[in-house]
Amino acid sequence: MGRKKSAPAPRANALAKQLDTLEAVQTAQDNIGKVAQRVQMLEDQEYKLVQKVQQAKLRIRRCGVTVQALSDYPDDAKAFTQVGKMFIQSPMKDCVADLNSTAQGLIEDLPKWQVALDAFTAKKEASQKEFNELKTFLDKVRKEQEKQAAHKL
Repeated sequence: MGRKKSAPAPRANALAKQLDTLEAVQTAQDNIGKVAQRVQMLEDQEYKLVQKVQQAKLRIRRCGVTVQALSDYPDDAKAFTQVGKMFIQSPMKDCVADLNSTAQGLIEDLPKWQVALDAFTAKKEASQKEFNELKTFLDKVRKEQEKQAAHKL
């Protein structure tokens, strides 16, 4: 006759559970630094993109104000256009066309930047949530360890 298999001893179950917890804690500790670094990188990229969008909106407004101010002058009037650190004399209509072209290009790019900004924000929020979950888990394990240490005293 065969022997009946006995259920694992309660002590073995407790050790297995402790080992699983230790592995989970080690994995969480390894990952929390990586996740925090990813969150920081995404925040930096998001900040740069926000700045880029704000600067583009400001340039669009400046172009509009400048075109409005130049509309008081006749089309054949001469104006100076900045090229690097120098200025070149050109007809007013060319200056206005250049300003309008710059503004139009920025207006076309804004939606692309907004989509990228939304994607960075979503990735950052997901990484932040993962970081918070890991931190909560580690805090819970730390409190449990402190409680066990207090009981042993």
